[in-house]
Amino acid sequence: MRGKEYLRLFTGITLALAVFLAAFAAGGCGSRKGNWWGTGAREGGGEEDGVPREGLASLAYVSGDHVYLADLAEGEVRRLTSRPGAYADLAFSPHAGRIAATLVVGDAMPQLVVINVESGEVTDISWNNQDLWRAWSGAGVKPWYGTVSWANEKVLYATAVREESGRFRPCTVKVDLSMPSVEVVCEDARNPALDPGGSQLAYVRRPDDWDEAQGAWGVESPGDLVILDLKSGREREIKVTMDGVERGYVYEASFSPDG
Repeated sequence: MRGKEYLRLFTGITLALAVFLAAFAAGGCGSRKGNWWGTGAREGGGEEDGVPREGLASLAYVSGDHVYLADLAEGEVRRLTSRPGAYADLAFSPHAGRIAATLVVGDAMPQLVVINVESGEVTDISWNNQDLWRAWSGAGVKPWYGTVSWANEKVLYATAVREESGRFRPCTVKVDLSMPSVEVVCEDARNPALDPGGSQLAYVRRPDDWDEAQGAWGVESPGDLVILDLKSGREREIKVTMDGVERGYVYEASFSPDG
């Protein structure tokens, strides 16, 4: 299927670099370490009780059918997952105790999963999870490939699709693991990225003037860069151009560390 080719294309070094940049951008400022910090000695609790993890800088990446964790200080690498599959779109949670990812096994539809950084346990938070699948079904959407961005240890933003007339229409969703609930944030939009302060959400949206002669706008099409103010609900479209004349489109975006 075309989705599997997409996954293979973005594995290895390219995916590792993307994860590193996205994770670093989501990190805090001051003495708190960003969410690209992984395993290591720490005091107190872990990601479940909201205590930031302390440890050495780690980098997660995909190689073959598994996720690996590299200790950047010690130069050590360990395989994190025991369950093989086509992993992609890795994103550390704010306290770096978990990694969200998309996963395809065989010819099945994509799943949205969470990987425990210490144990490597993979937990489905989509259609193999009875409680959460009710939330996905209630929202009328299914998880799909695309960037994942954590708001906190229980809430994340991801890409989903609606199936209409044999077509998949992408949309950006908010997934609350504690409720649980799935809420569509924007239709015809994908690849969400939350700013470090948690107040703005960027995503790629279907251009208003998209010519159907170019083909239906879908899960692999470029689009307009839009930033949503989560408090006011106001959207702001960013005009992307290289030369100031020709309008450009984007596939995905990531905030810098200072937002």
